[in-house]
Amino acid sequence: MKKFWGKVKAFWARLLEKLSEKRVFYAVVSTSAALLVSAIVVLGVIRPFQIVVLGVNVNQRFDQNQLVPFREGGLWGFMDTRGRVAIQPRFDRAKAFNGRYALVGSGDRDQIINRRGEIQIDVLRETVVYDEVTRTWLAGGTLYNHNLRRVSHNRQDVRRGSRGLFPFAEGGDSFGIMNANGRKIFDCGRTSCEIEVSTVVRELRIAYALVTKDNGTSVIINSNNGRVIVEYGETTEVEVRDNNIFRVISVEDGGRTATFYRYIERNRITVEAEDGVSFSLHDPRNRFFLTDFGETWADRGRNGRFAFYRQREDTFHQTSARRPLTISDLTTGITRSSCGNLSGVNDLGDLAILPCEFDDVIMLDAALFTFLRRRVGQELVILKNGQEYTLYDMRRGRTLMTAQSSIQTVAGSTFFAAFDNRNDTVLVYNAITGAKETLSTDGANSWTQGSNFFSINTASRTRFFNNRLEEIRAVSPN
Repeated sequence: MKKFWGKVKAFWARLLEKLSEKRVFYAVVSTSAALLVSAIVVLGVIRPFQIVVLGVNVNQRFDQNQLVPFREGGLWGFMDTRGRVAIQPRFDRAKAFNGRYALVGSGDRDQIINRRGEIQIDVLRETVVYDEVTRTWLAGGTLYNHNLRRVSHNRQDVRRGSRGLFPFAEGGDSFGIMNANGRKIFDCGRTSCEIEVSTVVRELRIAYALVTKDNGTSVIINSNNGRVIVEYGETTEVEVRDNNIFRVISVEDGGRTATFYRYIERNRITVEAEDGVSFSLHDPRNRFFLTDFGETWADRGRNGRFAFYRQREDTFHQTSARRPLTISDLTTGITRSSCGNLSGVNDLGDLAILPCEFDDVIMLDAALFTFLRRRVGQELVILKNGQEYTLYDMRRGRTLMTAQSSIQTVAGSTFFAAFDNRNDTVLVYNAITGAKETLSTDGANSWTQGSNFFSINTASRTRFFNNRLEEIRAVSPN
């Protein structure tokens, strides 16, 4: 052993001695850098960090460097965030870029173009679908990955699917479900089938999916590997709920219909409600289900309607203060609270973050809320009192914007805007840069909020602003 460690020490001593020579040192550094770049570019060892929130790739949707679509002279093109034309207007229609590619169209054709405007794929109109979860393109029945490399085979006709799983037909007489890599995970045999994957929050690593066949039968499968969890016959109808809950309606003897809610975990049904009792949502972090006993509640001697079923304890806990949670609530960790006619904000443990002092509280889209929380450390809500609206950062406890009309935002934008018809202006705030400006609307009452641009639109002119709310370009759309 001593001889071994001696050799190790001698090796490092010789290496350090060589590194002391500048030429060798620079050569080692240059070689290491070259190897690192090669690993990144060729092997994809280091990949862009991705955050997916309820089926939205937030890094990509809110990309601050993506090209901006604009319409001039009746045709669509793209500019950069400085207002310089990157792709000349020549398309009949255009959508925002998804990563390196965008969907445009001319006549009865749809095209996928790169950032130089070069057409990569050309197919019949309305046959192109982009999946944000897996960054895949489905065009003309063919599935492509984020680099537009074909992943489905020539004989496979792929159809629109759900959250990275796609039904396909092969040769017209063989059907199945494939994943985003083109691997067949479920065989539907000689019967056409459809797929719907349950929406899950981050704490649930595996989502389960419902495969419905044209012959009336259905199965629930593991969406990762296609493993069959449970099968249902023609007399049973199954509906997908959030967080791996499935609603099962079956016809029993005598024609009576029974409805059961089943929760799947670890590749098996772990919780099943009796007929007449529903699970509206499962909170995996706190291990409880929000339960509605419906008409059977009175039989249980309870004086409220909603309760929590705690999975660990196998017991029900009554509550009357909570409204039914949504998957958006579970994703953000906050929920709107109500106290009579007033509203506030609570965490999921019912602790007040904002007291019930407001006429209304407007929650942001879950993907936008999560992106701003991670990117700039803001937790934003819109508060209403009387005719006044306030954009408020709960984390820092400060007001970012106040207006006498509703503050508008959209899911794919970090801009917040409020129209003032008395002064013919619009107050705009960008949550990424903190820029806030009052802009003239030129008599228009419409605008477009993009991921990295804001535009004010009239019939004769469209003015574009960047994230710092500097005007970068004005065009005549028609």
